[in-house]
Amino acid sequence: MQYDKAAITLAPDNLQTKELSTASPSRWNLIEVQQGKKRGFYSREGQVIVPVSYTSRSAWMEDTVVVQTASNRNALYDINGTELAPAEYSYISPASDGMAAMKKDGKYGFLSVSGNTILPQYEEVQSFADGLAPVKEHGKWGVIDKAGRTVVPSIYQETGPAYAEGRLAVKKDNRWGFIDKSGKEIIAPSYKKVQMAFQNGMAAVQDNQNLWVFVNSKGVQVIAPQYKAVYTPFSEGLAGVSTVDGKGYIHPDGRLTFMADYAQLFPFHDGIAEYRTGKITPSGYYASPSVSIGIGIGIGHGHHRHHPYDPFDWWPGIGIGWPYYPWGIYEPQLSVEMHRGYIDNTGRVIVSAGNDHVFPMTETGSLVLNDNRFGYVNRKGEIIAHLVYRELIPDQTAGLLLAKNEDKKWGGPVPD
Repeated sequence: MQYDKAAITLAPDNLQTKELSTASPSRWNLIEVQQGKKRGFYSREGQVIVPVSYTSRSAWMEDTVVVQTASNRNALYDINGTELAPAEYSYISPASDGMAAMKKDGKYGFLSVSGNTILPQYEEVQSFADGLAPVKEHGKWGVIDKAGRTVVPSIYQETGPAYAEGRLAVKKDNRWGFIDKSGKEIIAPSYKKVQMAFQNGMAAVQDNQNLWVFVNSKGVQVIAPQYKAVYTPFSEGLAGVSTVDGKGYIHPDGRLTFMADYAQLFPFHDGIAEYRTGKITPSGYYASPSVSIGIGIGIGHGHHRHHPYDPFDWWPGIGIGWPYYPWGIYEPQLSVEMHRGYIDNTGRVIVSAGNDHVFPMTETGSLVLNDNRFGYVNRKGEIIAHLVYRELIPDQTAGLLLAKNEDKKWGGPVPD
């Protein structure tokens, strides 16, 4: 009894569901503790998994976690309490395909979860997938395997964030295409832009008329060029696009399934897709720092590689990027006024974005806040708890909602 806090996770409230919903079953056996400004992990049997030593951490990925000390040094631990890498690296990414990218003495390499190391020697690196990772040497990108052997020579201007379905996006002569795992150009670099990852055997590419078309893994067009924009890859048989009539979701044969003319569209998961309403407007300008470095690995489709992700924020999206902004470049400071909602695969609204705030969807439903009162809606759109509670705490394990009413009394309406 010596810690200031102890819980399954001490991540911020808005990130806890995201972290635990993607965790392996063994992750639930861990307890995170905090003493002063430092945190650590125990097992439920009292074994020290990660010493109370870090000030921030990544989410647990592939049963490993990256922790950062107060001196900005990074270490890597596995879920059994083994220190895979000591706190001597200026950067370590979460593990992907059993490999974690790291930085030391200004160069990048990889740490293997099994104990092998690819020494820091690269200018930049991307994440491992299918046993391969893009790396940058002498200003060009190529591909290596887990032993550090060159599989594809460094001849490309850029690459996608990782292999997906045996294909990697590559850029040459300012045009994008795709190569296979041997380096063969399956789709010759001839497109202005591409969706960075194949999914369900298809990817979207932009032609010279600025129209988007879907191609299969052999480069054959399966849907004719007709879309102004593609917002999501195909997931569960649907993809979000922009047509001449507005935004909506289409079938793999190109037929429009339903309109969904919202500000932002997202892929479907388990029959439900997030959508957002509102707008993003400039509210001023700021000068970018000279160098911005960040690494992040998640579960998004990763359309844009050059974006500063922070692994200690559990931000969704596949990609490792090191954007460079010289002094004197000014960028707009954006004001975001977005509201989340959810629709099913027929376009029916499950949870309306008209509420003040809709929390991320879980296996049982979504917490909703409106006019300073909480409610709860299940995945079918049925109201489980009306918007009348001062506080509402979902307990996923017990299948309960702990509620506080106007009289500050607590009780528990039970969801279906």
